Amino acid sequence: MNKITILFVLFNLIEIIYCLPTHKIEHNIAGTNLGYRVELDGDILATSKYVHDTVAGGVMIYNRNLGGENNWGEEDYVYSPVSAGPGDYFGVSIDLYEDLLIVGRPGGTTNEKAFIFRRQQDPNTLEYSWELIKTLDPAEAPEIDETEDDNITFGWSVAINDKWAVVGAPLDDSENGSQPLVGTDAGAIYTWKNIDGVWTFYDKWTAYVDEEAEFQDKLGWSVDVWGNRIIAGALYADIKDPDPPFQVKTNTGAAYLLYPFDGVWHLRKKLQAPFEDADLNDHFGNDVAIWGSRIIVGAPKHTGGGGSMSHYGAAFSYFHSLGIELEHVFYDPDPQQSSNFGARVDVFRTALLISNEGQRRYYPDGSPPADYQVGIAYHYGVCTDAKFRLLHTLWPENHVVEYGDNFACDVAMDGHYYMCI
Repeated sequence: MNKITILFVLFNLIEIIYCLPTHKIEHNIAGTNLGYRVELDGDILATSKYVHDTVAGGVMIYNRNLGGENNWGEEDYVYSPVSAGPGDYFGVSIDLYEDLLIVGRPGGTTNEKAFIFRRQQDPNTLEYSWELIKTLDPAEAPEIDETEDDNITFGWSVAINDKWAVVGAPLDDSENGSQPLVGTDAGAIYTWKNIDGVWTFYDKWTAYVDEEAEFQDKLGWSVDVWGNRIIAGALYADIKDPDPPFQVKTNTGAAYLLYPFDGVWHLRKKLQAPFEDADLNDHFGNDVAIWGSRIIVGAPKHTGGGGSMSHYGAAFSYFHSLGIELEHVFYDPDPQQSSNFGARVDVFRTALLISNEGQRRYYPDGSPPADYQVGIAYHYGVCTDAKFRLLHTLWPENHVVEYGDNFACDVAMDGHYYMCI
């Protein structure tokens, strides 16, 4: 029996005074993986269960005040709008922006797609529902390579705001002049623009446009959007030492910051870990988030510049104004082998939320943990000295947890709540 545990923690953006669990939602449905992904915007919460109804998936929508103040009642359940079947993975990626919801379906039995839903209110019953307004299809992009495999995992990652819808396809092949298959599984991102309420295909971007893309870089493994900027992770991109003898480290990962101009997306900056700290399979770009001028990139397999601990993870914060600079590297406050610190990240103003779904739980008196891999999340903030501080460690201390619960397998935050699943 699977259950979802959603933990909300109240906080004040100006001065954090306390950090207490305020609500938990459980939904007991066998074999659903409810809570695999989560998004939060104001009073609306969306969480996906990508293996349900013969492994087709769905998205549960909660409303904070439905059924009573702070009740977090079920508002709607969104199914795949086209015929669903095993392995569709509808809901493996979601994003929420005001009254817009985007859902990826990268394993579709009737081709891979993503879907945009809008929240609408019935004028008679005053009840809300989420209605499909646009199906995003990679076929809308101009054909680049006729030999390209149909399995591009379109919808593996998604992001949306009022201007842009972004869909990652990390197994998309990219061309390089007369050698179209040099970039097999190099990945791509597809974008649509909201033009007077009509979502219109805008551009398909691959790293070959401005950068060298390599075999199996998997661009589009993660995406996020803020205003007119996109950040996209490429899980296995190589890194090149900028100094002689210009060595190359393979499969370390990267994140690309893009901006639109003249009908296409352009590379603003390729973000990577410092060369001396980067290592094989760091998974830099496993998750990305952008809010205003701040970007955070997760690297859950990072070892911290040759440290002895295998895969305890890191997260990298960048600030962009006139330039783009690495402002801080976050490491696991309690490093444990294979704990995946930085697997999921989010940012809101000067606050960051970083997950560690494999972390062990310790009791308040410091005694050894009774449960392993229950998960934990960390809240960081910029303090008055302009430096990041660990402000709170989040875990469901008042609730029963078990081995393999993977609390904080995803995290989200806005101006009133943290959310960890």
